[in-house]
Amino acid sequence: MKKLKGGVGSDFPFSFFEEKAGLTIRNFKVIKPHVLFVSTGSGSFILKRYSSVHSVRQQWGLFTGLPKDSPVIPFSPFPSGDFYIRDEYGSTWTLAPYMYRGEGLSYKRKWDRETACDVLDQFHQKAKGVKVKTGIVKQPLYIHWRKRFRLFENHYDVFRHYGYGGLFDSLRQVSEKAYNQFVKLDWYGLENRGMNELSWVHGDVAAHNFLKTEHNKVYLIDFDLASQSPRVYDWIQIAQRFLPFVEGREEIAYIEHKLTQEELPFFRLGLAIPASIVREWNTFMASHPSSEEVLYYLQVLHGRWRKQQTFVEQNKFMLT
Repeated sequence: MKKLKGGVGSDFPFSFFEEKAGLTIRNFKVIKPHVLFVSTGSGSFILKRYSSVHSVRQQWGLFTGLPKDSPVIPFSPFPSGDFYIRDEYGSTWTLAPYMYRGEGLSYKRKWDRETACDVLDQFHQKAKGVKVKTGIVKQPLYIHWRKRFRLFENHYDVFRHYGYGGLFDSLRQVSEKAYNQFVKLDWYGLENRGMNELSWVHGDVAAHNFLKTEHNKVYLIDFDLASQSPRVYDWIQIAQRFLPFVEGREEIAYIEHKLTQEELPFFRLGLAIPASIVREWNTFMASHPSSEEVLYYLQVLHGRWRKQQTFVEQNKFMLT
């Protein structure tokens, strides 16, 4: 078997899966360089490659501990009975059922936003108390965000070159003000309660990770970033993703009703920090975009940031 570093092509060594795990692959389609749709003699599946076996073991531990009525699509064992298989180059492979006629949600639609909140809340409730032997310890959110903003600082010249230096200054100033308050919150208490309660977060609540199947049944997929962490992390992230599309405070209030009084300051201050905007910008720049693409993205970003600022100011999310 050749070493697999990049994408999967027509010369992919599918015989490996038949010999190692009893999986006979008849046809396949590349979804991402490390994710494939495969058709086999026993049905259709999603075959995924991981660089870390620890992430796979943690996910299996979570799936095993969840009740069967949880709104998730878990891994499936290979025909050989193995939960995962490893190739000679250190990659780890998993199998998951393929959901026919499944499509990701779109946060542009109110029904999809409301449904995502309900499904996420169900997952938090079902996962609470699940113990795993191979848990991965994640850093508190504010430390993760600090790294994100440091990377963002490197792009000031890009903003200035295209005439958006003021936008960069606004993002940085508002971020610093809110972040300085954010780090002063009781992070030890929040993290400690999360560990004691064995609460779980999905870690990547993008719309495409909520899969809607027939009869409008919605499931969470892709638990690569799941961890035992305070659930408010998921709520901050999903609310930030909602902001470009919400028109009033009702949807944010709907989320707040799911939180405790101890979680509210983290949520409100977290919502005031443009962490989602900064993450998307960093990801965009990593793709080496053209000048035309950068200019267009900055125009869109400017509009998004003005809307988020207006929303935050009107609803007094900036705690003082």
